[in-house]
Amino acid sequence: MKTYNIAEEKELIMEAKSKSTSLKGVIACLIIIIVLLTAIAGILLFKGNCNVKCAKEEKTETTDKKDEQVEDNKKDETVAGEKVKVYIFEAGGCPYCKMQVEYLEGLDSYNKKFEIVMKELYVDHIEWAEGKDYALGKKVAEAFTTAGFTNASYYGTPFVVISDLYASTTYSESLESYINKAYEQGDKDIVSCLEKGNDCPITAK
Repeated sequence: MKTYNIAEEKELIMEAKSKSTSLKGVIACLIIIIVLLTAIAGILLFKGNCNVKCAKEEKTETTDKKDEQVEDNKKDETVAGEKVKVYIFEAGGCPYCKMQVEYLEGLDSYNKKFEIVMKELYVDHIEWAEGKDYALGKKVAEAFTTAGFTNASYYGTPFVVISDLYASTTYSESLESYINKAYEQGDKDIVSCLEKGNDCPITAK
């Protein structure tokens, strides 16, 4: 029968403890690896869900913008027989602006075929400080000038605009024919179109 002395027993005990410690280390490493893999999988899953959600939100936003553009285009469509907007870019206290309004209000077709829309090009006609609609007036004048309307200017008042048919910086008593034509053909309302930032083609004069 084999016997063990004390030294051998101690050696066996130390060897067993060493194996136990190694096994515990391996198990600990495996647990850490599992935790890390689980965390990575969670991150990837979250990222995937986020990408899908972001894609859906982007698609929805794009669709909404297209819908808004379609709605704006519908609003910009010309319809014959609807009231024409006659825009008067004025300066505060401008006597000719007042005369222009009085002339238009005296026409039989006023409030039947057309309405007057006042825009503040300049705060007053003394110091000519820029009004709240100055940028729009400048944009409209430049668009009509490019199309060949040589009297379209934002340097004076009244600056009168009717559809895409008339744009001039002068007092006039010959506007009724333009109003009637815009009423029959449909008001293209270039001023409102440009104010929205849309592409607004003007037939070259």
